[in-house]
Amino acid sequence: MSFATVDELPISSGTLTVPRIGRPIAELQLAANRLLLAGESVQMRFADGTTYRMVVRRSGVRGGLVEALLVGGADRLNAWLPSRDYQGVPAALVVQDLLREAGEAAGLLELPTVFTRWVRRAGPAHEALLHVMARLPDRAWRIRADGRVWAGLEAWPAGPEGVVVEAAPARGWYDLLPLPSLEPGVLLTAQLNGEQRLLGRVERVVHQIGPRLRTAVYTGG
Repeated sequence: MSFATVDELPISSGTLTVPRIGRPIAELQLAANRLLLAGESVQMRFADGTTYRMVVRRSGVRGGLVEALLVGGADRLNAWLPSRDYQGVPAALVVQDLLREAGEAAGLLELPTVFTRWVRRAGPAHEALLHVMARLPDRAWRIRADGRVWAGLEAWPAGPEGVVVEAAPARGWYDLLPLPSLEPGVLLTAQLNGEQRLLGRVERVVHQIGPRLRTAVYTGG
């Protein structure tokens, strides 16, 4: 039995790391009879239906298994962009432009700030994005499971409830029973030592796939 697949190819082992700021990264071994192609768009799907839209960055064979590195979205944030000069422009439009030019899909961009002047220096798209976000310290950005880039103010809604198997509260680390639908940017409530507790804000989720499926969570305040 496989707990997750990539385009219906069973995953033997690996991890999917989903940060609150940034993009999902999957490092996987597949029980497959074909290589994935670099640049290929794929869907990583868990048994509960949770699906991540990703792109193959590289793939090879080791020990009879296909190894693959997948990146959330279109993996185009390394694309080189030319310089561009703006006058009186909403930050959301600056981000929308750079994503479109790079080849990434924009989702909801809640960036109401208007820049009197903005100069985008020539360089990789991710540097242009980080430059904008550095001017908006109360905002965050990430690539969601649907492959689109979200940017805005964290609302910290309640996430799906979990069950803790192991915990290191001093480090903000919790190992849960499988919870593929859990994403960063939510409040984690889970059963711990027989009690339902609010454990904190989810900063990073690591879904660990192997003989069993586990969800490791790192929380902030």
